[in-house]
Amino acid sequence: MALWSLLAFVVIGVFISVVITAIYCYYQRRRRALALIQYHAPDSYSDLASEVKFVDSKNTKIWIGQIGLNQHVAKQKNEFLQQQNETYAVALKVAKNWCKMSNFEKDKNERTRKIADELPCIGHRQLSKFYHPMYDEKYGSQRVTSKKRIRADNKRLLLYHYDTQQLPAVNTVAFQHHNDHHQNDNASSQMMGKCRVFNNYNDEQFRAFKLIFETLQHPYLMPTYEIHQSKDKRHIFMIRDLERTGSLRDHIHVCDLSKKYHEKYAVAPGKPLHLQKIRKYGRQILEALKYLHECGLVDYHLHSGNIIVQNDSAKLCEIENMFFGYQLRHPLHQHLQCIKRIYTDLDVEICLFGYVVFEMAAGIESPTASPLDCLHELPRKLDENVVRVLGRIFGDKSLGSTPCIDDLLRDPLFSATNVPAGDVSCFTALRNENEMVQQLQSMIVRQCNRTFSKAMLTSTTSANKKRKKKKKHKFASQDSQPRQRMEDDISLEHMGASSFPPSEELKEEYAATPKHKDAQNEKSDEERNSADDLWSSQ
Repeated sequence: MALWSLLAFVVIGVFISVVITAIYCYYQRRRRALALIQYHAPDSYSDLASEVKFVDSKNTKIWIGQIGLNQHVAKQKNEFLQQQNETYAVALKVAKNWCKMSNFEKDKNERTRKIADELPCIGHRQLSKFYHPMYDEKYGSQRVTSKKRIRADNKRLLLYHYDTQQLPAVNTVAFQHHNDHHQNDNASSQMMGKCRVFNNYNDEQFRAFKLIFETLQHPYLMPTYEIHQSKDKRHIFMIRDLERTGSLRDHIHVCDLSKKYHEKYAVAPGKPLHLQKIRKYGRQILEALKYLHECGLVDYHLHSGNIIVQNDSAKLCEIENMFFGYQLRHPLHQHLQCIKRIYTDLDVEICLFGYVVFEMAAGIESPTASPLDCLHELPRKLDENVVRVLGRIFGDKSLGSTPCIDDLLRDPLFSATNVPAGDVSCFTALRNENEMVQQLQSMIVRQCNRTFSKAMLTSTTSANKKRKKKKKHKFASQDSQPRQRMEDDISLEHMGASSFPPSEELKEEYAATPKHKDAQNEKSDEERNSADDLWSSQ
């Protein structure tokens, strides 16, 4: 009897624990779903409207409504994903062939370089940048197979693969020292995302590019072991360490590295980091930025996806994006353009660092150009130290000057002792000895500074205004055609009544014409314009 009663108590306890766990999971999922609905920022920078032009349509635009617009967007997304998978499959074959060719160039005893397995489209630049896990015994990476055929991987490397034909065109002439007076000529074509200054087909420039990244050594920078080119110089390969836990953004969203890019961060908002983690990672990022400044370089692609967390340390990665002419990831590029029009003296790297601090503290990217504008909408209140740092970066500059990297290093939130210092002497010696390194470095910094300069933002704004004015003038000219015909008919009627009597043919033509046709056309135009205004307001 006692045994049966004990068994009943155990069953009841297990049942109660299962019910409590199910209720807890339900409320956690509901809370995340509500937060996702409440703080999902709309894309205010997109030009996609509810009127689109189809390929096989004879009309210029067709009204498709909200349902048709969603279907059109879903179709475009599926086609783009299919294109990504096909491009990634081709890139994987190219990487495998390069590994085989590099093994043949070595001795027979050193044929150890091999692609490990296939990764999905984990990056944002899915059509020009690819990632392949690999093994190379030269750097202690090899696949160990025991006698029982149980495979254990001791270390993996990550092969960064760039297809230069998918990159922006080369425009080196516009960034030479003697062409500074041509800065305003065709300024929009000199921005990052429109052109690049690094020419991989130039042997001297590629050698300088290789020396730059193999010489940069800092505890908070991801080291680059080797940089190679394919035989036709189209593909560039960079070998770095592979961190299984992924980037800082993966840590915030508690995601695995092997998941696809469009699936990892679109499910729910991330989990905010603890204040001690924010202090530690923030200090390490600032130390890496300070080292790059001492080397004469900048990092205009700083965001949580380009920060790797390795051994509980934040390390900057993919600084080569500036050399390849990539534009900053959406929507950070648009945020910077908006806030630089207001505060022209604000440093771009400091602003990007502020976005990273906000994402670590809030668990989501800033939906506004200034994170201070959305603090009252967050589900949880941020720490006062974090808010103070964000206020120093994005706040009113009439109360103080714009902070720099040294000012933030002296801030109480990021103050620390026993911080390892980087040695700049090796890179300085390389820059002084190699003229091409110095020239390539100056051109990269020059392009980055021009991208968010006051003259560039002004020219971009004026170009957008001209485009909108031209479009408005086009629609106005189309609407004015029926009105002009109506005015001609009225003037003809008055002239016929006053000057000469109307002929029999003219009388028959006016009798066959409806009297209120032009008024109906004008009314339909007004209804269409009002519908467009209503849709745009929604």
